[in-house]
Amino acid sequence: MNVFALKMKSEIPLEEFSTLLDKVTLERRKKILRFSHRDDGLRSLYSELLIRFIISNRHELIDTKIDFACNEFGKPYLRQAETSLHFNISHSGEWIVCVLDEHQVGIDVEEIRPIDLGLAKRFFSVKEVSELKETPKEKKLAKFYDLWTLKESYIKAVGKGLSIPLDSFSILTVKNENPTLIEKRESGHYFFKQFELAPGYKLSVCSIHNNFPGNIEKVHFTHIHEWFMVRS
Repeated sequence: MNVFALKMKSEIPLEEFSTLLDKVTLERRKKILRFSHRDDGLRSLYSELLIRFIISNRHELIDTKIDFACNEFGKPYLRQAETSLHFNISHSGEWIVCVLDEHQVGIDVEEIRPIDLGLAKRFFSVKEVSELKETPKEKKLAKFYDLWTLKESYIKAVGKGLSIPLDSFSILTVKNENPTLIEKRESGHYFFKQFELAPGYKLSVCSIHNNFPGNIEKVHFTHIHEWFMVRS
């Protein structure tokens, strides 16, 4: 398993943006052009560019032959029959992250922003709400995002997205121990790991195998940007 992170730039020249649009799937292109905010479009654009870049450089698949599809719940996967590679992507704020493995994986990153902690009652299980209530006031916001990213990474690893209600399972977090999934509805055993990405962010990864890397591999924006531009 490998976990990668790309720190975004807030803007690129319009001509380069147009060139890079041709490097992603038609479906992604349409989605990008529907965004009303340019930064949302850039995050979507570089999400696909990042995964293409990594697969091409690490797994010897030719970029132009990489073909994506989505399952019935919207989780993307590789169409190529010759690879058993699984991947998942997430983005928030100025970061895009992805995880690749030979088994089911899910990843979620969130920028820590002020939020109504009352949302926990809508999306968290009774056990998780109780755990959040018992958390010291100054740590409640961070705990909320710990639980949120862990839960999101799980439903993304399973591949069924929000068809699995977030309050239908619990993730137990104990200091100095890996998070544990309890009261689950889906079969199979899942493992979790949280990574330190940057101040003000929470990042969680979920997998059916406990083979997490020790750290995140950061990809330089200039490197990935130029790699695609020279192929235009």
